[in-house]
Amino acid sequence: MLAVHACADTVVLKNGESVKGLILDEFSDRIVVSTVEGEKILMKSEIRSAAYDEEVKAIMQKARNCAKKGKYFKAYQLYEQAAMMDPELEEAGERRDHMRNYLEVKTREDLIEKINFNNEQRSGISPEGADAELGRELGLALGDGEKYPVIKGVSADAAYAGRIRPASGDSIVSVWGQMTAYMDRQDVASELLSSGEVRFEIERTVRVVLGEYTPLVDGLVFPRYKGVVGGAVTLTKKGLVVSDVFAAGPFRDAGIMPGDHICRLDGRNIRYVPVGEILDFFVGKQGQSIDVVIRRDVIAWKKDDRS
Repeated sequence: MLAVHACADTVVLKNGESVKGLILDEFSDRIVVSTVEGEKILMKSEIRSAAYDEEVKAIMQKARNCAKKGKYFKAYQLYEQAAMMDPELEEAGERRDHMRNYLEVKTREDLIEKINFNNEQRSGISPEGADAELGRELGLALGDGEKYPVIKGVSADAAYAGRIRPASGDSIVSVWGQMTAYMDRQDVASELLSSGEVRFEIERTVRVVLGEYTPLVDGLVFPRYKGVVGGAVTLTKKGLVVSDVFAAGPFRDAGIMPGDHICRLDGRNIRYVPVGEILDFFVGKQGQSIDVVIRRDVIAWKKDDRS
């Protein structure tokens, strides 16, 4: 029987078992391994991976070098690879776990440092300075609203995506998904200026003069509410969203666009109102004017970042 070296080849089977020894021979369908229990024939169909001792040692040395150079994530990947190739190599597992813990702590520290830096940057800007920069970079002038900051003006040359532009009188509901209801105007301005591209959501009230459906057409060609509003709506996780706007009709005339989220109708919050009841409301109000509160996603770029 051959003695097994302290550092040996390792074969990992698909059932999770590891076989350590010396790989003596390899065939098309099997390999022969010398172990302390004698020679074993392992079918390749049962093998997950096989690593020669020198290969694992080379990977471990490469991992150590990466760690010394500060390439910690690459070092972690290499230690993980070595640990998978040789599950019984304690050093690989220990160094992998240590590197993972270090990366988790480092990520938290970097995040905290970034948050503190942003807070310091914001605190250093006066309300007047933030307002001036907001006007210069995004063409916006903000005012205080009852719940959300209100846009008092928009520069004509401000860079916005396509036809999706804010307007005077719109309220800014959120910036990058962060609600503005509990933020002061300076904080909102700072959030809008925090990066080259900014995404925010506006709220707008529009007056819609509903049309009237034709019994001989509407209801046969398409649901009759579509003829009344001049478009279509869809229920999504976000709520009731405008999915289509006809080339001519009440929605188009009121400035409503596909993608707009309908929040309130004539002052009523419709978040939990059944869709059928909302469609019946449209039909029941045909020929009349209604107030529709919509929310719309806006994308803007600071002047220095326009392409």
